[in-house]
Amino acid sequence: MLRVKKLNQFYGSSHCLKDISFDLRANTCMAILGLNGAGKSTLAKSLIGINPIAGGSIEISGTEISRMTSNQRVHLGLGYVPQGREIFSDLSVEENLRIGEPREDPGHHKISRSDIFQIFPVLKQMLHRRGGDLSGGQQQQLSIARALRTNPKILILDEPTEGIQPSIVHDIRTMISDLGGKFTIILIEQYIEFAREVCDDFIVLSRGAICASGPRKLLDAEIETRFLKV
Repeated sequence: MLRVKKLNQFYGSSHCLKDISFDLRANTCMAILGLNGAGKSTLAKSLIGINPIAGGSIEISGTEISRMTSNQRVHLGLGYVPQGREIFSDLSVEENLRIGEPREDPGHHKISRSDIFQIFPVLKQMLHRRGGDLSGGQQQQLSIARALRTNPKILILDEPTEGIQPSIVHDIRTMISDLGGKFTIILIEQYIEFAREVCDDFIVLSRGAICASGPRKLLDAEIETRFLKV
């Protein structure tokens, strides 16, 4: 579904992503793990096209997208939920959801408004409330729902549990598990326990390079101790 080969990225003179390569299987969840500053969000922004890459390639179903704009990548099936949510705070919940116009693809499962409200019932109750008046957890649900309305083939979730109350974390965990057979998911995460519960495969980043990867069963205490503890 997604193939990344020797992706490199720089911030000024800092080499922040170093020869990142991986294959993402269809209808699976891959966790991208690492401490703060490891390069996780930089990788997410490079995949969606916010950060133009310095070298390497990104393919969706065999189509090279490395030089495409972000909106072109969305039309090909990439959905993105940024770290920090970034909803439109002055717009209503309804208007935020309408911004995620459905992507036309008759061969792909579509997420309808009723699907959204089944996943996140609170959004139906708050359709006419300003996004900025929602709690942090509700804003996170809205950000995910907006991305789902684009009908992505691949959904990138950047730190969806950051600063969120446990009840909403539970809802997000359930959502990822329920969508696992219909969508391909990239989960950017710091917390190994959450990732272990939902992912099929994992990659661990350290100083911009992949230092460990594999199926979930290999995500053990040794990897946590070596790479995921301060």
